[in-house]
Amino acid sequence: MARASLQIMRDTVHALLMRELKTRFGSSKLGYFWAIAEPVAQASILAIIMTIIGKSSLAGVPVALFLISGVMPFKAFSKTVTQLSNGISSNTALFAYRQVSPIDPILTRVIIELVTFFIVYIILLSVMAWLGLDVWPQDLLALIAASLLLVSLGVGIALC
Repeated sequence: MARASLQIMRDTVHALLMRELKTRFGSSKLGYFWAIAEPVAQASILAIIMTIIGKSSLAGVPVALFLISGVMPFKAFSKTVTQLSNGISSNTALFAYRQVSPIDPILTRVIIELVTFFIVYIILLSVMAWLGLDVWPQDLLALIAASLLLVSLGVGIALC
């Protein structure tokens, strides 16, 4: 019995997803930790600089929250652009298999970036809420839509 095209694509993307996760994050937990530590470190350095300058809040928002809410979308955008730009060239050898189409590595990397972004963002917001900051957005749907549009812009730029 022949498999449908969507089944083949689903299986191919799943296999590429497992391969990319193992390649990017490694077999140790340190790779997953780095996904959280990188934006936190960048925001922390900027927060320290802002504190040295004398800014404790920007427009009534604590500096840490302001920076995390700006650094996280920027990191998601920049990682999407860099990962997708290298997506096809790093998987060229896999195109010898007829099941693997050029869209599969791109779709795989978009899934990884989106899931990583949302997980790290939720973790950071939860930690900041635990520390007593009022971090939950007033319009969650608008935040999700803006994040998806930002990643879509990154995909568009990467594919140019």
